[in-house]
Amino acid sequence: MSVGYVDASPGRRSRRRMPILPSLGLFLAIVLVGVPAFFQANNLLMLLLGVIVSVSVAAAITSRLMLRGISAQRLLPDHAEVGEPVRLRYRLVNRSRWIPSFCIGIRDELSQSLIEGRSDAWVMHVGPGDTVHGDAQITPLRRGRLELSRVTLESSFPYGMLRRRRMMIQRQELMVFPRRYQLRSRLMHQLTTEATDGPHASKARGSGQEWFGTRLARPGDPWRDMAWKASAHRGQLVALDRVRPGLPRAMVLLDLSRPTEDLILPDGIDGRQEEERAIELAASMLAMLHRHGHEFGLTVVLDDVEALAVSSGHRHLTRLLGVLARIDLTGPRGGNPTAVAPPRVAVVVVQTDRVRPIGTFHSASYLVSRRLESLRETVDVPT
Repeated sequence: MSVGYVDASPGRRSRRRMPILPSLGLFLAIVLVGVPAFFQANNLLMLLLGVIVSVSVAAAITSRLMLRGISAQRLLPDHAEVGEPVRLRYRLVNRSRWIPSFCIGIRDELSQSLIEGRSDAWVMHVGPGDTVHGDAQITPLRRGRLELSRVTLESSFPYGMLRRRRMMIQRQELMVFPRRYQLRSRLMHQLTTEATDGPHASKARGSGQEWFGTRLARPGDPWRDMAWKASAHRGQLVALDRVRPGLPRAMVLLDLSRPTEDLILPDGIDGRQEEERAIELAASMLAMLHRHGHEFGLTVVLDDVEALAVSSGHRHLTRLLGVLARIDLTGPRGGNPTAVAPPRVAVVVVQTDRVRPIGTFHSASYLVSRRLESLRETVDVPT
């Protein structure tokens, strides 16, 4: 509850809010009514004092019993992303057989430097033996592990005069992926696998050019796909079975082997922030490759070399983004990018301060973190 007032000083009018605690108002009411009631021996004031005290005692007992039977469980999503709202769900169970609960607020104790734009969960009613879900929303500001440890239940029911809190320890971690941007589609022209490795075939049957095996002919098979010698030998028509063309393949190599203090950057540019932008650029490249139907892989060079196989699919993308989210920039550096065996795929090398060619990747494409803004897809918003 709050009250507003207007500052009428010359040349300025502002509105401020002064908080008023309901419990303080209740205490003042008891004092203002109780003192005259005892000194004046007024029956009406004594009756009013008894009503106020009874309401206070009933509110204190009810709020205590109401929260005592409530247990809360936090239900987390698989992951979150920097700058994107994520929903936290809470399951409230009323273990009491007789006492319902009303107007319960649920929140996690999180530092404001880690999240923004939070909205806490609120549940209006939980009946005896019932289970109710409440949703909260937060927006993470940093990638990595977001540690959640303490859930606070709060209620001022009934009358809104006394606020009761109950804290429960539930240690969990939410993995926050780096921020991903939509990159310009012209970048895909640099990632044509055929320019590096030539077309390749998959291991599944399809309509490609390479030969997979033979099978009995089916109605509609073209004559050019018939295996005439095999057909003459078996006495029935035999057709050639072909393989499905393979997806274009690419690998993103994130080179963070150079220590932060050794980066060559313009004055006023934070090296650690540029390294985070390099991670965001690598994540954006992986998302773009997935969106265009490529097979993709990731190699991270930090103090060691971590290479993940080239594959496709949303689950593979999630696994690679988890690797980027867990990168620790405070640890030692010194991995050797030249020790990475060049795979037979198109390679995109993401570096922090400037391009440093890697000898084993002669035909790789190089990107630096400072180019992220120019590589982003801009959308014109009508005014």
